[in-house]
Amino acid sequence: MDLDHNFEELKVLCELDKNVLKEYFEWRFEHNDEFYKDDSQMNFIWNLNYNFEELSSLIEYIIENSKDFDCQGVSLLFTGKTLKEKEFIKEFIEKNHQNKKSIEVLLLILRNIILMKNI
Repeated sequence: MDLDHNFEELKVLCELDKNVLKEYFEWRFEHNDEFYKDDSQMNFIWNLNYNFEELSSLIEYIIENSKDFDCQGVSLLFTGKTLKEKEFIKEFIEKNHQNKKSIEVLLLILRNIILMKNI
């Protein structure tokens, strides 16, 4: 999947089977493939039919398995541009406010979104 620079193929696969996205992250973690700030965004997920529980489960999986403190794999999912993202973030905070690691990661992502808007 490394050749899928803009995740167009991954998007098509996710449209066919929502489980493919988690399998993609499992594969990357299994192969110790790191995520980088300049990786393409996976914001296509917000246009697919993922519900809150599915996205929340995916994010928690990435946080638990990520080797980097700021969980770049999670940040690939967010741009802060869509209403669905903002609603998800609000609900995620409400439901996970006692999970320190999840909230720290989400706050780092929000910080990065704000910084990118100011550039």
